[in-house]
Amino acid sequence: MKRNAIALLITLFFIMAITLILGVTLSYVNSIAEDVKKEKFMLQTRIALDDVLSLLKGSKEIDALLDTNGSEGYYMFLAQSGYIPLNTREMEVIIEIKSARSKINPNSFKENNTTVKAERIAIFKEFLNFHNVDYLYADIVTDGILGVRDDYTYLSEIFNYQPHLFRDYIASKEHLELFNSYFKNRYRYNTLTNIDFDALFYYSKDKESKIDLNFATVDTWMFLLGCDRLRAEAIYEMAGLCSDYECFGLGAIEQARVEQFNVSFYEPVVEVGVTMFQNDLKAIIQFEYDMKSKKGSNFVYKI
Repeated sequence: MKRNAIALLITLFFIMAITLILGVTLSYVNSIAEDVKKEKFMLQTRIALDDVLSLLKGSKEIDALLDTNGSEGYYMFLAQSGYIPLNTREMEVIIEIKSARSKINPNSFKENNTTVKAERIAIFKEFLNFHNVDYLYADIVTDGILGVRDDYTYLSEIFNYQPHLFRDYIASKEHLELFNSYFKNRYRYNTLTNIDFDALFYYSKDKESKIDLNFATVDTWMFLLGCDRLRAEAIYEMAGLCSDYECFGLGAIEQARVEQFNVSFYEPVVEVGVTMFQNDLKAIIQFEYDMKSKKGSNFVYKI
C-alpha cells in the first residue's frame, strides 16, 4: 500500500506539472507566432516536446519513484498517468505514457550479420504455426534483419522483387508491413491477419533490449510460452506484482523458454506519445525515455 500511495502521489504531481508547463508555453507561443498558422503549430510541437523532456529529466517525483526500485510502484504510476488529456485555448494535447518493454523486438532474433539465434527463431516458427502461418514467413523476417549477404543468397526471393528494401533490421511497423505484403502477395496466404503485430512487436535497433515481464502483453506471453490465449491472459493478470518466475506460476520448462530471450522484472523505460490537435492540424511525436539514464531515444515525428 505504501508503494501504491507513493506512485499515486507522484502521478498527481506529474500531471499537474505537465498541465502547468504546457499551458504557459503554448500561451507564450500563441502571442508571438499568430501570423503563420502552420509554422506556429510546428513551433508549438517542438517546444512542447522540449518541455515534456525537460519535465521528465528534472522530475524529483520520478526520481523518488525510482528510489523504491520496485515494479509495483512503477505499475501504479503508469496505470494512473498513462493517458493525460490537456486543453488550452487553441489546442488539444494528449500525452500517453506506457512501458516501452512489453513486446518482442524481432531484431532480437539476430545473432550477428550472418546468423540468427536458432532457439528464438524456433520459438517464432512455433508461434507462427499456432496461428496457421507458414514458417516461410520466418525466413522472410530473417532476410530482413541479416543485412546484405556477400554471396547475395537469401532464404526468400523478396529482394528480387524489392531490391532496394532496407535489410539491416526491422525499423518500424511500416517497414514490417512491406515484408508482410510480400508474403501475402507471393504466397497468397492471408493468415497473417491471425496475428496482432501491434500487440506483439516493437521495433528497435538495439537487439539486446529486454522484455519487462511485468508489462508483457498477452500476445507476448503467448509467444514466449507457446501457450493459448487463456493461459496468457491468466499470467497477464499478475502484471506489476512479480519479481520472480514463481510469482507468475511458470514451470521449469516454461522458465527455460522465457530465458531464451533477454527478460527482466523491472525495466523503467517508457514510451511517450504526444498528440497535438489544432483545428485541421495534427502532430504525433513518439519517443522512448529511459527513466534511469534520463535519456530519450527513437524519436518519431508525424505532422
